[in-house]
Amino acid sequence: MAPAWNSTYTYIPGSSRPFNLSRSKIDLFLNCPHCFYLETRLGIKRPQSFPYTLNNAVDKLLKKEFNHYRDQKIVPPILAENKIQLKPAPFPQFIPTEGWQAGKISTLHAPTNFLVNGLIDDLWINSENRYHIVDYKATANIKPITSLDREYHKWYKKQVEVYQWILERNQIKVDPIAYFLYATANLERLKFAGRLDFQIHVIAHHGDHTWIEPTLMKIKNLLDQSEIPAFSENCHHCNYSKKLQEIPKS
Repeated sequence: MAPAWNSTYTYIPGSSRPFNLSRSKIDLFLNCPHCFYLETRLGIKRPQSFPYTLNNAVDKLLKKEFNHYRDQKIVPPILAENKIQLKPAPFPQFIPTEGWQAGKISTLHAPTNFLVNGLIDDLWINSENRYHIVDYKATANIKPITSLDREYHKWYKKQVEVYQWILERNQIKVDPIAYFLYATANLERLKFAGRLDFQIHVIAHHGDHTWIEPTLMKIKNLLDQSEIPAFSENCHHCNYSKKLQEIPKS
């Protein structure tokens, strides 16, 4: 049974209760320690973005499709076409059985007292009973996404690496190869006609999660300090705040 975590939104230095640290919060720290500290220590959140409703719809439909193949215990056609002999995996016991919509995974990292968690899209299993992390992505582009070579793709890679690390700490046999099921909407159709056509590509990534534990220690050290980190030069939110402060007061 997972330990109870700190129910407050902000981190409390010296608290004995595990602090809930999501995978997205780790991304925020790596992206901007200043914004991370404001949100996680002081409760000052960045303005929320609009929800990705179309992406969520694609995600939900893919989950339904792969649950069908899971029930049939067969290799899905998209994997067979790519000569990938994997099947959607049965649910490990520690994942809620309601389905991948509730697929929250977590692990307690004792040195920091962080309960690190995330939400996985799917798991595939190979002939050696090793699990492959799977993440669904959807976008629209002139050309389909067939490789993870763009700057923002580094965050996708870190995402699945955190999931691999969590599963391994739950005594699950994890294969280092994770997969992205990337659906790209075709923007070159002559007319919309009430539908989007997607090209789906399966992209492999060899995960390396050696960066995670040193990062958790850095997060712990940051949250235990009382000084707010400096603005981050590459953060749009920080730059916006700096511009506001530069406005002359009347």
